[in-house]
Amino acid sequence: MAEAQRLDFGIFADSDIVVQPLMGNETLDFNTKQNPIIPGDMVSIELTENDESALAIFEITAARDFDIDVEVVPQNAGSLILVDDSSESIDFTLKWAFSNQASPNTSHAISVAQNNVVPQGISFATFPVLRRSIGSNGPPGPPPAPLDGDSPNRETAVVYLFVYGTINVDESAAVGLYSDTINIHVSYSGGDLP
Repeated sequence: MAEAQRLDFGIFADSDIVVQPLMGNETLDFNTKQNPIIPGDMVSIELTENDESALAIFEITAARDFDIDVEVVPQNAGSLILVDDSSESIDFTLKWAFSNQASPNTSHAISVAQNNVVPQGISFATFPVLRRSIGSNGPPGPPPAPLDGDSPNRETAVVYLFVYGTINVDESAAVGLYSDTINIHVSYSGGDLP
């Protein structure tokens, strides 16, 4: 029987971007989905979960009129490592999505994020902090020009970032705690730092 499978997060962001986990959603713990997990099991945490507590959810607060670059990278791509023996691992598939439509709560943000799932294997995406609306008279206008001066007075918006995935425990997997760290890097896109 595998003991536990858990991913922690390292968060890195530009100085006026705030990235914080939602309380209770700061780890991706497969044992919240199924306990115990035994060799031969495949356990998935999906964006469509009825129980949001299984997802790792982060709020990114940034200047609303700018685009951001987001990178979500596991330290050990494709696997979780046994804490007591780094030669042992189990397969892990990382998935992530975002909601940038000023969602009033996480339930709404999850429904929006289902249209913003980053394809598997892609660790980097650029998107506006607040999705620009198309309106009835054509495409949205261009993004704003960089602003001068300090950013504390700029309007901000929140982007929800959802991290989830699947583990596949091999029949011969050793019992124990399997873990990894997923690093999340967020910065303003194109060097247009506010």
